[in-house]
Amino acid sequence: MGCIRGITENSPGGQPTKILLTGAACQLGHALRQKVPEGIELIATSRNGGDALLPLDLADAAVCRAAVLEHSPDWVLNGGAYTAVDKAESEPELALTVNTGAPRALAEAVEQLLAASGQGVILRTNWVIGPVGKKFALTMLRLHRECGASGQALGVVEDQVGCRPSAPAIPCWIAPAAGGPSAWPPPPGARPCGSFWRRWAELNCDRTQPSPGC
Repeated sequence: MGCIRGITENSPGGQPTKILLTGAACQLGHALRQKVPEGIELIATSRNGGDALLPLDLADAAVCRAAVLEHSPDWVLNGGAYTAVDKAESEPELALTVNTGAPRALAEAVEQLLAASGQGVILRTNWVIGPVGKKFALTMLRLHRECGASGQALGVVEDQVGCRPSAPAIPCWIAPAAGGPSAWPPPPGARPCGSFWRRWAELNCDRTQPSPGC
């Protein structure tokens, strides 16, 4: 859901760290935009733009590639994805383009920027939950209320088990995992989830090779 690819070289001359953010209207992007720390130049984009966001359509690989090369950011945070699982069955090509074509195009452009140094790090997370947008947790709460009111039974597929990282908590761990100081403060009561954050800690120990499952 969120392939986070970072360029770990420090910005020269004390310049702000430039971050290109895709999917800025989604839950992770929303969390990142709530309070941008000093020293961060956040270039926030969404599919249609507007509301202080630049337009960047993840369905267009050429546009994604051009955006990275144009802005030459220190980090690229890909917070956008096609997450409408049921609808994806009727739009498989669009879902595939957004979830595989866009990350590939962003990665290829980042590799061009890294050509001289060869220094970089990749962070990835999925199953993100948060207080905004459409997601499984909020859907289940809504269905629970509706079924409770009508007396209907609520059935849920339970063939997958995982750790769901919180969108508001993720930003404060992005920079340390990439080898830098924490820029975003953790939200009140934030607690790391064992296996998820252990993987990030392993990655921080050896930033040249991502750990399996990261």
